[in-house]
Order: sequence, then structure tokens, then C-alpha cells
Amino acid sequence: MRPRIYDGSGQPAPERVTLTAGALRVEHEAGTLRYLRLGNHEIVRGIYAAVRDHNWGTIPAVLRDLKIDQHADSFVITFTSDHQQGDIHFVWRGTIEGTAASTVTFRFDGEALTSFKRNRIGFCVLHPMMMAGEPVLIEHVDGDITVAEFPLTISPHQPIFEIRALTHEVIPGVRAEVRMEGEIFEMEDQRNWTDASFKTYCTPLGLPLPRADRSRHAGQPDDHRAPARGCGERRNPRLRAHSAP
Repeated sequence: MRPRIYDGSGQPAPERVTLTAGALRVEHEAGTLRYLRLGNHEIVRGIYAAVRDHNWGTIPAVLRDLKIDQHADSFVITFTSDHQQGDIHFVWRGTIEGTAASTVTFRFDGEALTSFKRNRIGFCVLHPMMMAGEPVLIEHVDGDITVAEFPLTISPHQPIFEIRALTHEVIPGVRAEVRMEGEIFEMEDQRNWTDASFKTYCTPLGLPLPRADRSRHAGQPDDHRAPARGCGERRNPRLRAHSAP
């Protein structure tokens, strides 16, 4: 008897594909990256894009035109993600590129086809819980550099604000950088909700919500990028891991 996972949707589980980018391995599932690793060392738990309405409801996605060009040490994934519910219609095109130089870049190019209010549209990056207590180098949106730690005990408030990039040591001598552009990012401790991760997300909670700014009015584009590099650019999130000097 084969094991089964029930998630309440009644739909078959999406296909999960393991990909290689130089020294990095990552899994792709329905427009989401999961478990980006260097060897057995997890760097990022996940990178995904969310469309959240004015009540924090998540607008479901319909994925289409998915193409995966996979090679021994690199890959390119392209797809379109269509979100429709009530008066909301938002479409974004995703491009994920992994290179033999151990970089992974996730690009988000979106367009609102109707005018609506939202609390969040854009990338979320999940960092594994095992990073609790580990030091992290923070590049802020104004260019300032600070050093902090992922919270060891559960933090009831956001531990890090105004993030452009986060860099931490994966193994001695090897660092990983997650760089996020196109929005202002901050971090929350998801252990508050029994999730085993820290989440870096866009649209700071200190801003008035919901929002209906010009970039979300019908026909206006929204461009994010997240890069990562390992031993790994987001105007969308980019993950970058590189050898320490």
C-alpha cells in the first residue's frame, strides 16, 4: 500500500522536481521553491509569492504554461500564475534560474487586471528553524549594515526590519546571501503559530493596510526579484551563497 498525504483539497499533489544549480540543490513544486541546500545543509526552507486580500485571505493560484529546462548543473523554469477571486484579478509571470555558478534567482513580474485592495502581493522567504540563535549580517534598504541573530527564543514581534539582504554562515567558510528587491521586507518568527521557520515578507505591517497603490491599479506592472547564491538578485528575491574570504 502506497503512503498518501491528505490536505483537504481533494486534488492530487503537484509534481515535485529536484534541480541542481552548481553546488546547490532545490526542489520545485507548483511555482514554489523548497529546501534549497548545500549538501545536507538547508539554506532556505522555501521561496514563494502570495496574493493576500484586504482580510489576509490568500487568493488561490492557477498555474499555466509551466516549462522546466533542466540540465546537470543548471535550470530555467518559467510559468504564469493567475489569481482570481471576487473583484481581484492579478497575474504574474515567474522565472527561476539556477546556474552552474551556484546561484538561484527567482523573478516575479506581475500585473493587476482589476483595481482592488490588498495587504500583500509578493515574495515570502522561509528560513529554517535550525537557524535560531545563529548570527546574521543584515543589509538594510538605506544601505546600512548591522549584525543580529535569528531569535533563539520565540519573538512576539518582528526581529528584523527594512531588509534588503540577509547573509549567514552555512558551514565554516561558506556564507549564503538572500537578497530581496522591489519592495521593503521584514521578518517575523513563525514559531508563534507553530510553524518551524522564520519568514521574511514584503509590505511592512507598520504601513497602513489594506493598500491600493498605483502599482496595483489595472494595467500597472509589479516587478520583484529574489536572488540566491551558494559556494549564491531579487529586484525579486535572490539567494546567493558564496565562499567567505
